[in-house]
Amino acid sequence: MEKHSQNRRWHFDTILKVLILADQAVKEESAKSLVYLVQSTPPLQEYCLAKLFFSASENPQNNALSGVTLFLIGELVDILFKIRGISITE
Repeated sequence: MEKHSQNRRWHFDTILKVLILADQAVKEESAKSLVYLVQSTPPLQEYCLAKLFFSASENPQNNALSGVTLFLIGELVDILFKIRGISITE
């Protein structure tokens, strides 16, 4: 998939579909690949977090999807704060 992807958004959407459809059969490398893709593409992070959140809420039994979503929300929480207009001060 990485070799033939049209762009990073298509790559993300495709891995997300695999994560949703494969559910328990997902290998750890696929989940790690998705995490790396999101972390290394700042312009897509807001889009990716939204898609992951809604996909995980629609598929609560999918452990791989839930794990990736929770990990990325924790790592990219500053983007969520920015979207909601929340600022954190010391």
